[in-house]
Amino acid sequence: MSIPAHFKYLILTALFILASINFTKTATEIIRNSKRMDSMNQEVAKLETEKTKLEESINYKQSDDYIEEKARDDLNMIKPGEKVYVIPKEIIESASAKKNVLGEKVIDGVKNLPSSLENSKTGYLSLWLELFFK
Repeated sequence: MSIPAHFKYLILTALFILASINFTKTATEIIRNSKRMDSMNQEVAKLETEKTKLEESINYKQSDDYIEEKARDDLNMIKPGEKVYVIPKEIIESASAKKNVLGEKVIDGVKNLPSSLENSKTGYLSLWLELFFK
């Protein structure tokens, strides 16, 4: 009777080992799938953020403001009655290089005004009026 009892314990031990192996394999698959699901959730969140940005971009590009901006910048168009003042690139570059004592940018035209205008408030006013209403 000791042989069948020994055989019974051997079979139970083998079944326990097989169940442990199966449990370990299932647990590792669950952990692996959990990590995969986390990475997929992160990717979904990233894609939703990108989708939101693209929708905002589409809405902006369908707006009148964007169309006006593109017409002005790319096609050099203006509104009726509007005046465009073009400043040569050389003047902009020379103005950005020059600074006064306080570190403010100085444009040559402002500093080289006649001395009669420097002390006169009406001189500046007349220049502004001439600029905008002439």
